[in-house]
Formats: sequence, structure tokens, C-alpha cells
Amino acid sequence: MNATRQQILDCAETAIKSGGYSAFSFRSIADQLDIKSASVHYHFPNKDDLVLAATERYCEQFFEAIGDAGDSGALDRYLQAFDAALGTGQGMCLCAVLATEAELLTETVAQRIGDFAKANQTWLKSALEHRGRDTDEAASLAYLIFASLEGGITFARISRDRKFLDEAMNGVRRLID
Repeated sequence: MNATRQQILDCAETAIKSGGYSAFSFRSIADQLDIKSASVHYHFPNKDDLVLAATERYCEQFFEAIGDAGDSGALDRYLQAFDAALGTGQGMCLCAVLATEAELLTETVAQRIGDFAKANQTWLKSALEHRGRDTDEAASLAYLIFASLEGGITFARISRDRKFLDEAMNGVRRLID
């Protein structure tokens, strides 16, 4: 991938994770990278194209990080991905941030966010089935786990208290062990 395109995506992702869809403009990204705004437009004709590309990249990286749902460390990696998304308390899951701003998103971006949630549920269901849970129980727990972790990371960020995520992760560990 082109280095400038990568840097633009990095800036957009950081801005979205810390402040949402409205937290950046092409001008603010150009200023950060010391490039012309036209350079941002060259790579992404409009903001929705940039947000979609950042979302797609985030989703790909998330699922690469958690890997195969069928191996023994799968659920630990899943929890680590949420822990990494929170980082120092300033960031969070890009898709969770955008989901709270559904009215600002194009249908394409909103669909991609929905696909991320469904893919998480499918991945978690598979991981739980590999750990011996029956299909119905695994499906229910998958929704519960995803919602708990997204809620935990959201409230950890807003309160600046990572205990919300830590306790959500502890609850998930108790459920899966």
C-alpha cells in the first residue's frame, strides 16, 4: 500500500477512535501529515470513502489479530484484541465508535459496521463450539460476549476508567472457563 495512503488511514483511524466521524477533516489530516489537502482527496475522493477504507482495514486487522477460532488460544486473543483497542484509555473499537453515529454514516459504511458485528458473533460462536458449547448456547453467549466487551470498552473510555473493560473481560473469562 502506498505510504501516504497508509498514513492518511492511520490518521483517520486515530481520529475516529478518539472522537468519531466528525473528529477530523481532510484539512486536519493534511495538516498532520504536512501534505496538501488535495493529496488526501487523491487517495480518497470524499470522507465517506476514507471512513469506509479505514473501517475495512480495521476489520481486516482485527480478524487477523484474533486468528483462527478453532485453536486453543482463540478466546484469549479475542480478549487481548479488545484490551489493545482500548490501549491507554483514549482509543476504542473503531466500529463501536461509528455504530454510535449511525445517522452520520452512508449505507455502505453502516453495512460494513453491521457486518463486523455479525462476523464477531460468528467467530465467537465457532470458538465456543470448539470449546464444547452446544450450538444454541454458543450463539447466545457469542452475542453476550460481544455486547459486554463493546459496552465495557465504551464505558471505560467515557469514564476514563478501564475497570469497565477489565470487569467485562473477567466476566467473559468466567463464562468461557
